[in-house]
Amino acid sequence: MKNKIALTLPIWLRSVGGVLANTNATRILSSNQQPKILICNYLKAFGFVGEGKHPLGELTQWTDLLTALALQDFQIYYAHDLQELVNDILPYHSLDSFHVIFTDYSALKMYFSRQLGVLRQKDRHVVLTQKEEEFKCKLRVLDSFGTHAKYNAMDLTDMKSMDSYCCWNLNLKQYLTLQPSKIPDPVNQFLGTATPLDFEGSQHEDQSLQKKRKNTSSGKYRALIWAKEVKYFDNVPSTYLEVISQKFELITTLEANEFHVLKQKFPNVAFTNLGILSRAQYVKTLRESAIYVGLGTPYIGPSSIEALAFGNVIFNPRISPRKLSDMGKPTDEIYTSQSGYLESIGSPNVVTLNMHDTESIKQHVENVVMLLNQNHGYTPPYLPSEFTLQSFFYRVYSIVNSYNFCGRD
Repeated sequence: MKNKIALTLPIWLRSVGGVLANTNATRILSSNQQPKILICNYLKAFGFVGEGKHPLGELTQWTDLLTALALQDFQIYYAHDLQELVNDILPYHSLDSFHVIFTDYSALKMYFSRQLGVLRQKDRHVVLTQKEEEFKCKLRVLDSFGTHAKYNAMDLTDMKSMDSYCCWNLNLKQYLTLQPSKIPDPVNQFLGTATPLDFEGSQHEDQSLQKKRKNTSSGKYRALIWAKEVKYFDNVPSTYLEVISQKFELITTLEANEFHVLKQKFPNVAFTNLGILSRAQYVKTLRESAIYVGLGTPYIGPSSIEALAFGNVIFNPRISPRKLSDMGKPTDEIYTSQSGYLESIGSPNVVTLNMHDTESIKQHVENVVMLLNQNHGYTPPYLPSEFTLQSFFYRVYSIVNSYNFCGRD
């Protein structure tokens, strides 16, 4: 988180500096006592520290949230785990003193419900106290896939599984999503992420720095695979990767032992493995790549938006229809491709394809080659307006200041 903030803060300041410097905006932000914000998630308890092969989507969202809140001069208190919350924050700041509490489902269950006892899930045998109701209305739950009404309103007694993700009986706009299939989110509140594409800075770069990288020996441009773990290759047909590798250098970012497994699984495919990359290295690789190759999973993810912003054509595989509730998510949304949101963007930036249709894959690959040739090795970036720093900045301000779930004036 520190690395990303350090890398992107100058871009944030260039992008939203005008808002912060604007007299009217400054008056709005300082007219009242700044809200106290508590941020408490469960990522550290899982042993997830932002390094290694773990997907970074949720961590990216938390980092962007912290940055936007800090730039708006809110009073922010961040607890990485229960011990930090209990020992370093609660002795000096009661939960009642916070205006808004950003958390996730796991922290809600493990910390606030089980350990601190400040909130219970909805159950026919439970009647919430006034204090619990007052705490509940302050919550904003970061929830990647979203929560549908029936899971939110279920009774815990009726649930045998998914118990962390059900029965909290919040206002549905208290759930903040990562990347819904439709924006604005028709059910919950879209938070998303902030893509630090420096349009202003890029105008002063040498045009050659934005060109896609070619392998000096093979003459192939790069195609970066959207996966950091070999498990995501399980249902991928070899022909899909073979066709792409005929025209592009296939780049993987796997640990050495997992790359060994991958080579055994796909003996006819040539890969170049860069290993686990730092944030800066991964962004550099995205800039150099021409295709971002989806495998059907993982679903959604901020890296795909960054890939678009850095001029990648995304291959978004179709999948057999899957209801997210069948995968333990509190929503009945059905996925028919790796990313429903990307599918809505469409060609030429996103190609939604059938991994088993070799002829169509060949045509899609040739189309990217033609695009590169026509533009002399350059592919134009595309950043959806809802993922700019400015739009994220305003959403965070609105989530804190414009939604009153506690009935206060």
